[in-house]
Amino acid sequence: MNIQETQILLNAEHIEKRNRGNSWFVMLLGLLSIPLIIIGIGLLIFASITLAGVVFLILTIVLLVVGFSLLVTAGVYLINSTERVETRRFSVDEHPHIVVNNEVGTIHIKANEDTHSVTLQTKRHGRRIGKSANESWVSYEHLKEENEIRADVERVYTPGTNLPPSIDFNITVPHNIDVELHTNVGDIWVTSINGQLSLENNIGSIYVKGGLLRGNSVLKTNLGSINFHEALDAPGSFQFATETGSVHVILPDDTPFELDASTQFGNITTVVPNMKMVYRTSNEVHGDAGIPPRSSLKLSSVTGSVSVFEESDGHIPSWDKNESIA
Repeated sequence: MNIQETQILLNAEHIEKRNRGNSWFVMLLGLLSIPLIIIGIGLLIFASITLAGVVFLILTIVLLVVGFSLLVTAGVYLINSTERVETRRFSVDEHPHIVVNNEVGTIHIKANEDTHSVTLQTKRHGRRIGKSANESWVSYEHLKEENEIRADVERVYTPGTNLPPSIDFNITVPHNIDVELHTNVGDIWVTSINGQLSLENNIGSIYVKGGLLRGNSVLKTNLGSINFHEALDAPGSFQFATETGSVHVILPDDTPFELDASTQFGNITTVVPNMKMVYRTSNEVHGDAGIPPRSSLKLSSVTGSVSVFEESDGHIPSWDKNESIA
């Protein structure tokens, strides 16, 4: 199999810059150090004219050391807080397949009108004090025969160092594409994608909207919510599951589907006119809606609520209103 990256770095720039988000921490350390230094200098002057000069002199030295240590710590923290940006673009055929494997960081993927281009932008956030942080990078593969793009986060762990830096992905793709996204810690956002989805994280929520879900798709998280607002392509088999968190689904009116919803500790809400209930308890709901062929929709939460709405109900949650966060 011939592996080749079709286009080299679009914006070959690695930007090391101060992490402005940490400015409050730096300011706090600076503010704490100033009064300590001033008091220390005052005590130094006072110590020279009193009988208890030795005691005050020792206290002065301690305060000065602590004050200057806070300043040094703030400077080191600021210098070692970095953000590195990398952008890559690949040429693809119609209906490609993209796979992203991350560890820590959010993943945003959104469709555009370019049917033959996939762009991946990564932002690596690093922060270290003392020992160097774990090294990390993203390896890319373009499998031309399979029409597939892969991005895998690679890390080298060093004992005694900080947690690995987070890497955020911002990806633009054609509308018709199959997507596999995996991250251990971080949210996953998918917008305006028509295709099969495999989305999985351990800690973080999943948001999907504005597209058409196809094939055998799975949305799964262990700790977080699953939020879905788009159409289902019938027939298809779709599974949304979380261990701790809610499952919230909004479908277009008259969507044909078979519902299998369950929760162990939570409530189940269905606002779907003309749904025929086959079986319903406080913890399980089975029903049919629409005209066959129907999609199979399986929703489950161990600890959390499960809800299904139609668009005509007018129920629009905050995450669905805010386009800027997607």
